[in-house]
Amino acid sequence: MSQSETLQSTSLMSGLIDIYVDPKKALSAADERSGWTMLPLALVLMVPAVMVAYYFQTVDFNWFIDQMAAASPEEFPEEAREFLSPTVMMTTGVIGATISGLVGVVLNGLYLHFLAKITTTDSRKYSAWFRLAVWAAMPAAIIGVLAALLNYMLAGTNQVGLDDLAFYSVNSLFTHIPMGQPGASVMNALTPFTLWTVALTGTGLHLWTGRTMGKSLILAAIPAIIVYSVWSVVSFG
Repeated sequence: MSQSETLQSTSLMSGLIDIYVDPKKALSAADERSGWTMLPLALVLMVPAVMVAYYFQTVDFNWFIDQMAAASPEEFPEEAREFLSPTVMMTTGVIGATISGLVGVVLNGLYLHFLAKITTTDSRKYSAWFRLAVWAAMPAAIIGVLAALLNYMLAGTNQVGLDDLAFYSVNSLFTHIPMGQPGASVMNALTPFTLWTVALTGTGLHLWTGRTMGKSLILAAIPAIIVYSVWSVVSFG
């Protein structure tokens, strides 16, 4: 077996493990295997969707609506309660989680593809960079969601808000901005998994293009820096 082969995951299933424990192996192998896209993509989209479905089928729904109404009374007039149910919220939540997950990897893939075209002579098609974006999203979509699910199941109550599920967010750990207040959404979205995604994307750029790790990490971080900077300015005014 050659040295290059020993530095790669030997199968898709081993790659799904290596992305957490030895990501260079998984990402190096994914570069050469176009078929290593659909299963990771299915996991990235389905795990959050299943979590959302479980949450809305088990949460104290009347309490949940009360919390939403208290945070944003203008968006939840009393008559709106007649149209809300666990099924309606579950359906919209599942669709929203799936679409947002897909849009995230599509846009990250487009950024990486555009970056490669304007800064290198790389000949990879968009599908390859989309694959890298999918693999880089796995920790946030799987470990992050499973951690939130475990937090919910161990809470000892079904009166837990969606924002409180991600106990590892900047808002939960540091800022403690109430739901519905300016800046709460962006602080809830910022988590260690944001950095993990950037780190995996940068590692992929390093392995696939030969850039230094430092430059790769900077390039991988640019979209997140722009998004969260603009989001913060809009949220905090």
